[in-house]
Amino acid sequence: MKELEYPFDNGFIMKKKRSLKRQLLGDGAVRLKKRVAVLGGSTTDDIVSVLELFLLDMGFECEFYQSEYGQFWQDAVFSNEELDRFKPDIVYIHTSLRNLSFSPTPRSGEEEIEQGLNAELDRLSQAWDGVKEHFGCPVIQNNFELPFFRLMGNMDASDRRGKVNFVTRLNSALYDRISQRPEVYLNDINWLSAAYGLEKWSEPKYWYLYKYALNIEAIPELAFQVANIIKAMTLDFDLVQVYVKAICFTLLIPVVFAIINRSLMTSVSFATCFIAMASGYTFSISEKNGMESLYGIFPITKKEFVLGRYLYTIIMGGIAVLFSCIVHPIVLFILGDKVTWQQIIFTFLYGILLYSIYTVFQLPGYYKYGSINGRMFMYIPIIGFLLVLFGMEKVNLSKNGFAISIFSNLGILAAVITFGIILIYTVSICISIRIMKNKEI
Repeated sequence: MKELEYPFDNGFIMKKKRSLKRQLLGDGAVRLKKRVAVLGGSTTDDIVSVLELFLLDMGFECEFYQSEYGQFWQDAVFSNEELDRFKPDIVYIHTSLRNLSFSPTPRSGEEEIEQGLNAELDRLSQAWDGVKEHFGCPVIQNNFELPFFRLMGNMDASDRRGKVNFVTRLNSALYDRISQRPEVYLNDINWLSAAYGLEKWSEPKYWYLYKYALNIEAIPELAFQVANIIKAMTLDFDLVQVYVKAICFTLLIPVVFAIINRSLMTSVSFATCFIAMASGYTFSISEKNGMESLYGIFPITKKEFVLGRYLYTIIMGGIAVLFSCIVHPIVLFILGDKVTWQQIIFTFLYGILLYSIYTVFQLPGYYKYGSINGRMFMYIPIIGFLLVLFGMEKVNLSKNGFAISIFSNLGILAAVITFGIILIYTVSICISIRIMKNKEI
Protein backbone atom coordinates (compact mmCIF):
# COMPACT_ATOMS: atom_id res chain seq x y z
CA MET A 1 0.00 0.00 0.00
CA LYS A 2 1.40 3.34 -1.11
CA GLU A 3 0.29 5.13 2.10
CA LEU A 4 2.46 2.76 4.17
CA GLU A 5 5.59 3.00 2.04
CA TYR A 6 8.51 4.80 3.66
CA PRO A 7 8.70 7.82 3.92
CA PHE A 8 5.09 8.02 5.05
CA ASP A 9 2.83 10.64 6.57
CA ASN A 10 2.68 9.85 10.29
CA GLY A 11 -0.32 12.07 10.97
CA PHE A 12 -2.30 10.60 8.07
CA ILE A 13 -1.66 7.02 9.26
CA MET A 14 -2.76 7.84 12.81
CA LYS A 15 -5.98 9.48 11.55
CA LYS A 16 -6.85 6.88 8.90
CA LYS A 17 -5.59 3.66 10.51
CA ARG A 18 -9.06 2.07 10.68
CA SER A 19 -9.91 2.72 7.03
CA LEU A 20 -6.43 1.59 5.96
CA LYS A 21 -6.95 -1.66 7.85
CA ARG A 22 -10.28 -2.25 6.08
CA GLN A 23 -8.61 -1.70 2.70
CA LEU A 24 -5.80 -4.13 3.49
CA LEU A 25 -8.12 -6.84 4.79
CA GLY A 26 -10.35 -6.41 1.76
CA ASP A 27 -7.63 -6.94 -0.85
CA GLY A 28 -8.04 -10.76 -0.75
CA ALA A 29 -4.32 -11.40 -0.28
CA VAL A 30 -3.13 -14.63 1.36
CA ARG A 31 -1.14 -13.75 4.46
CA LEU A 32 1.01 -15.60 6.96
CA LYS A 33 -0.62 -16.02 10.37
CA LYS A 34 1.33 -14.90 13.45
CA ARG A 35 0.55 -14.35 17.14
CA VAL A 36 2.35 -11.35 18.60
CA ALA A 37 2.39 -10.52 22.30
CA VAL A 38 3.14 -6.88 23.11
CA LEU A 39 4.33 -6.54 26.72
CA GLY A 40 4.35 -2.83 27.49
CA GLY A 41 5.86 -0.60 30.10
CA SER A 42 3.46 2.08 28.89
CA THR A 43 0.24 2.38 26.86
CA THR A 44 0.45 0.26 23.70
CA ASP A 45 -3.04 0.40 22.11
CA ASP A 46 -2.16 2.68 19.20
CA ILE A 47 1.23 1.00 18.79
CA VAL A 48 -0.50 -2.34 18.22
CA SER A 49 -3.05 -0.80 15.82
CA VAL A 50 -0.37 0.76 13.62
CA LEU A 51 1.93 -2.26 13.89
CA GLU A 52 -0.94 -4.38 12.58
CA LEU A 53 -1.24 -2.11 9.53
CA PHE A 54 2.42 -2.44 8.56
CA LEU A 55 2.39 -6.20 9.11
CA LEU A 56 -0.74 -6.59 6.98
CA ASP A 57 0.99 -4.63 4.23
CA MET A 58 4.06 -6.89 4.57
CA GLY A 59 2.00 -10.07 4.22
CA PHE A 60 1.22 -10.98 7.84
CA GLU A 61 -2.19 -11.31 9.44
CA CYS A 62 -1.52 -11.16 13.17
CA GLU A 63 -3.37 -11.72 16.40
CA PHE A 64 -2.21 -9.55 19.27
CA TYR A 65 -2.02 -9.87 23.02
CA GLN A 66 -1.39 -6.78 25.12
CA SER A 67 -0.22 -6.85 28.71
CA GLU A 68 -1.89 -4.72 31.32
CA TYR A 69 -0.33 -1.30 31.77
CA GLY A 70 3.26 -1.56 33.02
CA GLN A 71 3.07 -5.36 33.49
CA PHE A 72 5.72 -6.31 30.93
CA TRP A 73 8.09 -7.87 33.46
CA GLN A 74 5.41 -9.79 35.35
CA ASP A 75 3.89 -11.23 32.16
CA ALA A 76 7.29 -12.20 30.78
CA VAL A 77 8.64 -13.80 33.96
CA PHE A 78 5.52 -15.40 35.42
CA SER A 79 3.16 -15.42 32.43
CA ASN A 80 -0.61 -15.77 33.07
CA GLU A 81 -3.50 -17.94 31.92
CA GLU A 82 -4.54 -15.62 29.09
CA LEU A 83 -1.01 -15.33 27.72
CA ASP A 84 -0.48 -19.09 28.08
CA ARG A 85 -3.61 -19.73 26.01
CA PHE A 86 -2.47 -17.17 23.44
CA LYS A 87 0.86 -19.00 22.83
CA PRO A 88 2.72 -16.16 21.11
CA ASP A 89 5.01 -16.72 18.14
CA ILE A 90 6.81 -13.44 18.88
CA VAL A 91 7.06 -11.32 22.03
CA TYR A 92 7.74 -7.59 21.77
CA ILE A 93 8.85 -5.97 25.05
CA HIS A 94 8.06 -2.30 24.65
CA THR A 95 10.00 -0.49 27.37
CA SER A 96 11.47 2.99 27.53
CA LEU A 97 13.49 5.31 29.73
CA ARG A 98 10.42 5.74 31.95
CA ASN A 99 10.56 2.06 32.93
CA LEU A 100 14.00 2.23 34.54
CA SER A 101 13.81 1.40 38.24
CA PHE A 102 17.10 3.15 38.99
CA SER A 103 18.21 6.63 38.02
CA PRO A 104 21.50 8.17 39.26
CA THR A 105 21.61 11.49 41.06
CA PRO A 106 24.51 13.93 41.71
CA ARG A 107 24.82 12.29 45.14
CA SER A 108 24.99 8.69 43.86
CA GLY A 109 28.19 6.75 44.55
CA GLU A 110 30.06 4.63 41.99
CA GLU A 111 29.07 1.35 43.66
CA GLU A 112 25.40 2.35 43.85
CA ILE A 113 25.35 3.31 40.15
CA GLU A 114 27.02 0.05 39.11
CA GLN A 115 24.54 -1.97 41.16
CA GLY A 116 21.67 -0.03 39.61
CA LEU A 117 22.96 -0.69 36.08
CA ASN A 118 23.37 -4.42 36.69
CA ALA A 119 19.94 -4.60 38.31
CA GLU A 120 18.34 -3.13 35.15
CA LEU A 121 20.19 -5.60 32.94
CA ASP A 122 19.28 -8.55 35.17
CA ARG A 123 15.65 -7.47 35.16
CA LEU A 124 15.52 -7.58 31.35
CA SER A 125 17.44 -10.87 31.24
CA GLN A 126 14.88 -12.39 33.60
CA ALA A 127 12.13 -11.30 31.21
CA TRP A 128 13.90 -12.97 28.28
CA ASP A 129 14.45 -16.13 30.32
CA GLY A 130 10.76 -16.21 31.23
CA VAL A 131 9.67 -15.91 27.58
CA LYS A 132 12.13 -18.62 26.56
CA GLU A 133 10.94 -20.95 29.31
CA HIS A 134 7.21 -20.47 28.74
CA PHE A 135 7.02 -20.01 24.96
CA GLY A 136 10.41 -20.63 23.35
CA CYS A 137 9.80 -17.82 20.88
CA PRO A 138 11.89 -14.83 19.70
CA VAL A 139 11.90 -11.61 21.73
CA ILE A 140 12.13 -8.06 20.41
CA GLN A 141 13.60 -5.75 23.04
CA ASN A 142 13.80 -1.96 22.99
CA ASN A 143 16.95 -0.27 24.12
CA PHE A 144 16.61 3.11 25.89
CA GLU A 145 16.30 6.59 24.49
CA LEU A 146 18.43 9.34 26.01
CA PRO A 147 16.80 11.68 28.58
CA PHE A 148 15.40 14.85 27.01
CA PHE A 149 16.57 16.87 30.05
CA ARG A 150 20.20 16.98 31.25
CA LEU A 151 20.40 17.86 34.95
CA MET A 152 24.18 18.29 34.82
CA GLY A 153 24.38 19.94 31.41
CA ASN A 154 27.23 18.74 29.22
CA MET A 155 28.71 16.87 32.17
CA ASP A 156 25.69 14.60 32.11
CA ALA A 157 27.41 12.62 29.36
CA SER A 158 30.90 12.37 30.88
CA ASP A 159 30.17 12.18 34.62
CA ARG A 160 29.23 8.73 35.96
CA ARG A 161 26.44 10.36 37.98
CA GLY A 162 24.82 11.81 34.85
CA LYS A 163 21.71 10.14 33.48
CA VAL A 164 22.96 10.44 29.88
CA ASN A 165 26.13 8.63 30.91
CA PHE A 166 24.09 5.97 32.72
CA VAL A 167 21.77 5.33 29.76
CA THR A 168 24.70 5.21 27.33
CA ARG A 169 26.51 2.64 29.49
CA LEU A 170 23.26 0.70 29.99
CA ASN A 171 22.64 0.50 26.24
CA SER A 172 26.21 -0.63 25.60
CA ALA A 173 25.93 -3.39 28.22
CA LEU A 174 22.50 -4.32 26.83
CA TYR A 175 24.01 -4.84 23.36
CA ASP A 176 26.61 -7.19 24.86
CA ARG A 177 23.93 -9.28 26.54
CA ILE A 178 21.73 -9.42 23.45
CA SER A 179 24.71 -10.58 21.37
CA GLN A 180 24.84 -13.67 23.62
CA ARG A 181 21.12 -14.36 23.17
CA PRO A 182 20.30 -15.40 19.56
CA GLU A 183 16.56 -15.40 20.37
CA VAL A 184 16.60 -11.70 21.35
CA TYR A 185 16.42 -8.94 18.71
CA LEU A 186 17.20 -5.30 19.43
CA ASN A 187 14.77 -2.54 18.53
CA ASP A 188 16.95 0.57 18.47
CA ILE A 189 14.68 3.32 19.77
CA ASN A 190 17.79 5.23 20.89
CA TRP A 191 18.65 5.84 17.25
CA LEU A 192 15.00 6.23 16.24
CA SER A 193 14.31 8.92 18.85
CA ALA A 194 17.47 10.81 17.82
CA ALA A 195 16.50 10.66 14.13
CA TYR A 196 12.96 11.82 14.93
CA GLY A 197 14.11 14.52 17.33
CA LEU A 198 14.60 13.65 20.98
CA GLU A 199 12.68 16.58 22.41
CA LYS A 200 9.71 15.97 20.11
CA TRP A 201 9.86 12.18 20.67
CA SER A 202 9.82 12.52 24.47
CA GLU A 203 7.20 15.27 24.72
CA PRO A 204 5.95 14.86 28.32
CA LYS A 205 2.28 15.72 27.71
CA TYR A 206 1.67 12.36 26.03
CA TRP A 207 2.95 10.60 29.12
CA TYR A 208 0.90 12.62 31.57
CA LEU A 209 -2.28 12.55 29.44
CA TYR A 210 -2.21 9.02 28.02
CA LYS A 211 0.81 7.24 29.57
CA TYR A 212 2.48 6.99 26.16
CA ALA A 213 6.29 6.91 26.42
CA LEU A 214 6.62 8.67 23.07
CA ASN A 215 4.88 11.27 20.95
CA ILE A 216 1.72 9.69 19.50
CA GLU A 217 2.61 10.98 16.02
CA ALA A 218 5.94 9.10 16.26
CA ILE A 219 4.17 5.75 16.68
CA PRO A 220 4.25 4.89 12.93
CA GLU A 221 8.06 5.28 12.99
CA LEU A 222 8.29 2.84 15.90
CA ALA A 223 5.75 0.40 14.47
CA PHE A 224 7.43 0.35 11.05
CA GLN A 225 10.76 -0.55 12.61
CA VAL A 226 9.25 -3.34 14.74
CA ALA A 227 7.35 -4.68 11.71
CA ASN A 228 10.60 -4.87 9.74
CA ILE A 229 12.21 -6.90 12.52
CA ILE A 230 9.26 -9.33 12.54
CA LYS A 231 9.48 -9.55 8.77
CA ALA A 232 13.19 -10.33 9.00
CA MET A 233 12.54 -13.10 11.52
CA THR A 234 10.42 -14.96 9.02
CA LEU A 235 12.59 -17.80 7.70
CA ASP A 236 12.18 -19.90 4.58
CA PHE A 237 9.85 -22.48 6.09
CA ASP A 238 7.52 -19.72 7.23
CA LEU A 239 7.80 -17.87 3.94
CA VAL A 240 6.41 -20.77 1.97
CA GLN A 241 3.77 -21.65 4.54
CA VAL A 242 1.12 -19.85 2.51
CA TYR A 243 2.07 -22.06 -0.45
CA VAL A 244 1.77 -25.35 1.42
CA LYS A 245 -1.47 -26.26 -0.36
CA ALA A 246 0.11 -25.58 -3.74
CA ILE A 247 3.15 -27.69 -2.85
CA CYS A 248 0.95 -30.56 -1.63
CA PHE A 249 -1.04 -30.36 -4.88
CA THR A 250 2.28 -30.47 -6.73
CA LEU A 251 3.06 -33.78 -5.02
CA LEU A 252 -0.33 -35.25 -5.97
CA ILE A 253 -0.09 -34.46 -9.71
CA PRO A 254 2.61 -37.13 -10.28
CA VAL A 255 0.24 -39.69 -8.73
CA VAL A 256 -2.10 -39.08 -11.66
CA PHE A 257 0.88 -39.39 -13.96
CA ALA A 258 1.74 -42.75 -12.34
CA ILE A 259 -1.80 -43.99 -13.02
CA ILE A 260 -1.62 -42.99 -16.67
CA ASN A 261 1.97 -43.97 -17.39
CA ARG A 262 2.18 -47.08 -15.17
CA SER A 263 5.92 -46.40 -14.57
CA LEU A 264 7.40 -45.75 -11.13
CA MET A 265 10.58 -44.15 -12.42
CA THR A 266 8.72 -41.85 -14.79
CA SER A 267 6.28 -40.70 -12.11
CA VAL A 268 9.10 -40.06 -9.61
CA SER A 269 10.99 -38.14 -12.31
CA PHE A 270 7.86 -36.05 -12.78
CA ALA A 271 7.65 -35.42 -9.02
CA THR A 272 11.29 -34.33 -8.74
CA CYS A 273 10.78 -31.99 -11.69
CA PHE A 274 7.82 -30.28 -10.05
CA ILE A 275 9.35 -29.94 -6.57
CA ALA A 276 12.68 -28.68 -8.00
CA MET A 277 10.76 -25.95 -9.83
CA ALA A 278 9.22 -25.00 -6.47
CA SER A 279 12.70 -24.51 -4.97
CA GLY A 280 12.59 -20.96 -6.30
CA TYR A 281 9.63 -20.07 -4.04
CA THR A 282 11.83 -18.83 -1.19
CA PHE A 283 13.88 -16.66 -3.55
CA SER A 284 10.84 -15.15 -5.27
CA ILE A 285 9.02 -14.44 -2.00
CA SER A 286 12.07 -12.93 -0.31
CA GLU A 287 12.84 -10.85 -3.41
CA LYS A 288 9.24 -9.66 -3.70
CA ASN A 289 9.17 -8.55 -0.06
CA GLY A 290 12.73 -7.21 0.17
CA MET A 291 13.70 -9.93 2.64
CA GLU A 292 17.37 -10.27 1.69
CA SER A 293 18.22 -6.78 2.88
CA LEU A 294 16.43 -7.48 6.16
CA TYR A 295 18.32 -10.74 6.66
CA GLY A 296 21.34 -8.51 7.20
CA ILE A 297 20.17 -7.67 10.73
CA PHE A 298 20.39 -11.31 11.82
CA PRO A 299 23.35 -12.37 13.96
CA ILE A 300 24.29 -14.95 11.29
CA THR A 301 26.95 -15.02 8.60
CA LYS A 302 26.27 -15.14 4.87
CA LYS A 303 27.65 -18.69 4.92
CA GLU A 304 25.05 -19.73 7.51
CA PHE A 305 22.36 -17.98 5.48
CA VAL A 306 23.26 -20.01 2.38
CA LEU A 307 23.58 -23.29 4.29
CA GLY A 308 20.15 -22.77 5.83
CA ARG A 309 18.49 -22.32 2.45
CA TYR A 310 20.27 -25.34 1.00
CA LEU A 311 19.14 -27.39 4.00
CA TYR A 312 15.55 -26.30 3.40
CA THR A 313 15.83 -27.25 -0.30
CA ILE A 314 17.32 -30.66 0.47
CA ILE A 315 14.63 -31.42 3.07
CA MET A 316 11.86 -30.47 0.64
CA GLY A 317 13.34 -32.71 -2.04
CA GLY A 318 13.82 -35.62 0.35
CA ILE A 319 10.20 -35.40 1.51
CA ALA A 320 8.93 -35.25 -2.09
CA VAL A 321 10.95 -38.28 -3.26
CA LEU A 322 10.10 -40.30 -0.15
CA PHE A 323 6.40 -39.48 -0.55
CA SER A 324 6.51 -40.52 -4.21
CA CYS A 325 8.33 -43.79 -3.48
CA ILE A 326 5.71 -44.73 -0.89
CA VAL A 327 2.50 -43.56 -2.55
CA HIS A 328 3.24 -44.36 -6.20
CA PRO A 329 4.02 -48.10 -5.64
CA ILE A 330 0.78 -48.40 -3.67
CA VAL A 331 -1.14 -46.83 -6.55
CA LEU A 332 0.54 -49.15 -9.05
CA PHE A 333 -0.16 -52.17 -6.83
CA ILE A 334 -3.86 -51.24 -6.70
CA LEU A 335 -3.83 -51.04 -10.49
CA GLY A 336 -2.39 -54.56 -10.66
CA ASP A 337 1.25 -53.69 -11.45
CA LYS A 338 3.85 -55.43 -9.32
CA VAL A 339 6.69 -53.28 -7.98
CA THR A 340 9.61 -54.96 -6.19
CA TRP A 341 11.40 -53.46 -3.19
CA GLN A 342 14.60 -53.36 -5.27
CA GLN A 343 12.84 -51.16 -7.81
CA ILE A 344 11.56 -48.89 -5.05
CA ILE A 345 15.03 -48.47 -3.50
CA PHE A 346 16.62 -47.92 -6.90
CA THR A 347 13.95 -45.36 -7.83
CA PHE A 348 14.43 -43.54 -4.51
CA LEU A 349 18.18 -43.24 -5.12
CA TYR A 350 17.54 -42.22 -8.71
CA GLY A 351 14.99 -39.57 -7.62
CA ILE A 352 17.33 -38.07 -5.00
CA LEU A 353 20.17 -37.92 -7.53
CA LEU A 354 17.96 -36.34 -10.18
CA TYR A 355 16.65 -33.70 -7.74
CA SER A 356 20.18 -32.94 -6.58
CA ILE A 357 21.40 -32.41 -10.15
CA TYR A 358 18.56 -29.99 -10.78
CA THR A 359 19.02 -27.90 -7.63
CA VAL A 360 22.83 -27.69 -7.58
CA PHE A 361 22.54 -25.68 -10.80
CA GLN A 362 19.40 -23.76 -9.82
CA LEU A 363 20.42 -22.33 -6.44
CA PRO A 364 23.68 -20.62 -7.49
CA GLY A 365 21.77 -19.17 -10.45
CA TYR A 366 19.08 -17.74 -8.14
CA TYR A 367 21.73 -16.31 -5.81
CA LYS A 368 23.55 -14.73 -8.75
CA TYR A 369 20.63 -13.30 -10.72
CA GLY A 370 17.62 -13.41 -8.36
CA SER A 371 14.35 -15.23 -8.97
CA ILE A 372 13.07 -12.78 -11.59
CA ASN A 373 16.15 -12.26 -13.74
CA GLY A 374 17.20 -15.84 -13.10
CA ARG A 375 13.83 -17.44 -13.90
CA MET A 376 15.53 -19.35 -16.74
CA PHE A 377 16.95 -21.65 -14.05
CA MET A 378 13.41 -22.70 -13.16
CA TYR A 379 13.23 -24.59 -16.47
CA ILE A 380 16.26 -26.79 -15.76
CA PRO A 381 14.04 -29.53 -14.20
CA ILE A 382 11.73 -29.46 -17.25
CA ILE A 383 14.66 -29.95 -19.63
CA GLY A 384 16.01 -32.70 -17.36
CA PHE A 385 12.64 -34.45 -17.23
CA LEU A 386 12.30 -34.43 -21.02
CA LEU A 387 15.81 -35.86 -21.37
CA VAL A 388 14.97 -38.58 -18.84
CA LEU A 389 11.81 -39.50 -20.78
CA PHE A 390 13.81 -39.70 -23.99
CA GLY A 391 16.41 -41.89 -22.31
CA MET A 392 13.81 -44.25 -20.87
CA GLU A 393 12.31 -44.78 -24.28
CA LYS A 394 15.69 -45.95 -25.53
CA VAL A 395 16.43 -48.22 -22.55
CA ASN A 396 14.13 -50.99 -21.33
CA LEU A 397 15.24 -51.49 -17.74
CA SER A 398 13.45 -54.80 -17.39
CA LYS A 399 15.53 -56.30 -20.20
CA ASN A 400 18.76 -54.35 -19.81
CA GLY A 401 21.56 -56.44 -18.35
CA PHE A 402 23.34 -53.46 -16.81
CA ALA A 403 20.20 -52.32 -15.01
CA ILE A 404 19.60 -55.83 -13.70
CA SER A 405 23.15 -55.95 -12.34
CA ILE A 406 22.56 -52.63 -10.59
CA PHE A 407 19.54 -54.04 -8.75
CA SER A 408 21.77 -56.74 -7.29
CA ASN A 409 24.35 -54.20 -6.05
CA LEU A 410 22.15 -51.56 -4.46
CA GLY A 411 24.52 -51.10 -1.52
CA ILE A 412 27.40 -50.06 -3.77
CA LEU A 413 25.08 -47.92 -5.86
CA ALA A 414 23.75 -46.15 -2.76
CA ALA A 415 27.30 -45.42 -1.58
CA VAL A 416 28.34 -44.06 -4.97
CA ILE A 417 25.21 -41.90 -5.33
CA THR A 418 25.55 -40.58 -1.76
CA PHE A 419 29.18 -39.63 -2.38
CA GLY A 420 28.23 -38.01 -5.69
CA ILE A 421 25.41 -35.97 -4.11
CA ILE A 422 27.67 -34.77 -1.27
CA LEU A 423 30.34 -33.77 -3.79
CA ILE A 424 28.07 -31.80 -6.14
CA TYR A 425 26.24 -30.07 -3.27
CA THR A 426 29.59 -29.11 -1.70
CA VAL A 427 30.70 -27.49 -4.95
CA SER A 428 27.32 -25.79 -5.40
CA ILE A 429 27.29 -24.46 -1.83
CA CYS A 430 30.83 -23.07 -2.17
CA ILE A 431 29.82 -21.26 -5.37
CA SER A 432 26.68 -19.82 -3.70
CA ILE A 433 28.64 -18.67 -0.65
CA ARG A 434 31.16 -16.91 -2.88
CA ILE A 435 28.32 -15.21 -4.77
CA MET A 436 26.70 -14.09 -1.50
CA LYS A 437 29.96 -12.75 -0.07
CA ASN A 438 30.27 -10.51 -3.11
CA LYS A 439 26.71 -9.22 -2.67
CA GLU A 440 25.55 -6.56 -0.25
CA ILE A 441 22.42 -7.48 1.72
